[in-house]
Amino acid sequence: MFKATIQTELEHAKTATRRDTDAVRAECDKLRTELKYEVDKIQAALRLDLSLEKGRIRDELLNQNQKAVQTEIRLDKEAASLRTTLEANKNDIIRFCVGALASTAAVALGVLRLVM
Repeated sequence: MFKATIQTELEHAKTATRRDTDAVRAECDKLRTELKYEVDKIQAALRLDLSLEKGRIRDELLNQNQKAVQTEIRLDKEAASLRTTLEANKNDIIRFCVGALASTAAVALGVLRLVM
C-alpha cells in the first residue's frame, strides 16, 4: 500500500511537472511570438525612418547641387563681366596713349617747324 501511494504521488508529481512544463513552454512560445512581433514592428519603423531620412538627404543634396550650379553660373557671369570691363579699359588706355603720342608728335613737329 505504501508503494502504491508513492507511485500515485509520483504520477501526480509527474503530471503536475508536465502541466507546469507545458504551461512554461506555452508562455515561452507566447513571449517568443510577442518578441518577434515587437522586433518586426521596430524593424519596420526603422526602415521607414531610414527611407524618410534617405529621401530627405537626397532632396538636400539636390538642393545643394542646384545652389552650387547657380553659384558657378553667377561666378562665370561675373568673371566674363570683369574680363569685358578689363578689355574695355585696356582699349581706352591704348586709345589715350596713341592720342597723347600723336598730340606730342604734332607739338614736337610744330616746334621743329618754328625753329627751322
